[in-house]
Amino acid sequence: MNTAVLEILTGMKVNNPRDIIDRGFIGNSSDTAGCLLKTFEVHSICKGIVISIDYENKGTWCITVEVNSQRWIRYCGLASVKIKSGQTLFTGDFLGYGYRGMMQLEYCTSDVNSYPVRLASKQLYKHDPSPVIFGQENPEEVS
Repeated sequence: MNTAVLEILTGMKVNNPRDIIDRGFIGNSSDTAGCLLKTFEVHSICKGIVISIDYENKGTWCITVEVNSQRWIRYCGLASVKIKSGQTLFTGDFLGYGYRGMMQLEYCTSDVNSYPVRLASKQLYKHDPSPVIFGQENPEEVS
């Protein structure tokens, strides 16, 4: 199993993905569609532009990064954020800290499914981020 993306995300060596992945794809509502990961530090898994930093109603932050015109990555459940909206990110850039050592990674596209998320004028849909996490899909590549 490829752990390179998990190592970039957490900023540490990952021997066993089960040490990092608390819960795989949680698809019971659009609020929880993503992977819950154990990490204190959160780093960007790919390049992109920060299009929003939103305060969530549970007292945490969510960063949305536009990777390209068809792909977005969301880093949610953060206790603090160390970047600014509009900032260009590169793979490995430090974003902030997970709340109580946890964060949720979400992978969004414009491909319609049951997990919608609205970002300003954009209607996006959350998808299972596992293929991105395990290096089977590169969000920077437009299909």
